[in-house]
Amino acid sequence: MIDRGTDPTYLAYQYGDSEKLKIRLEAHVRYGEQAQEDWHARYVDLLGPAPGESVLDVGCGFGAFQPALCAAGARGIGFDLSTGMAREARQRAVQAGLSVQAVRADAQQIPLADRSVDHALASHMLYHVPDIRRALEEMRRVVKVGGRVLITTNAADHSARLNELHARAAWELDYTPVENSVTGRFSLDQLPLVRSVFPNASM
Repeated sequence: MIDRGTDPTYLAYQYGDSEKLKIRLEAHVRYGEQAQEDWHARYVDLLGPAPGESVLDVGCGFGAFQPALCAAGARGIGFDLSTGMAREARQRAVQAGLSVQAVRADAQQIPLADRSVDHALASHMLYHVPDIRRALEEMRRVVKVGGRVLITTNAADHSARLNELHARAAWELDYTPVENSVTGRFSLDQLPLVRSVFPNASM
């Protein structure tokens, strides 16, 4: 059985462009059990960049955070392992007239100099990185002393709940469900791992 969290072929299928990700995001908006909020703006508020400061968007996807970052006066620098996602992020920035850079790169080897960005954001993506600790160390390396790093992921019971809902729907549609433990690779339970790289991390 393949590891859906890190298998390159599976991830290329899921994230070659934004189509499947946007379908999942729309499902959360339509069927989520909690009230939806403007979490892009909320995350940027938590980072609190000053006007002109740079924010590295690690695993930027199609550039969903770009408008909120630019509205705060920050300079967005995004990268994604998917060439298609990075391309869409660039196109989105151009269409919206935003000053954002977006390139293809790997979170395990960020192509930036030490202490070259003011802050970093890694939203719901570390469970797809083969060496999570290496990615955390890379973020620590490129963020300036005193900068903030915001990492978001799912609660520890999220995978179990999604698997339960998926299995119920699968049996009703007469197909065999496949357990998905992707988000279990990096959940809120991994705070000790984060603190091993960022000792002052809080949740």
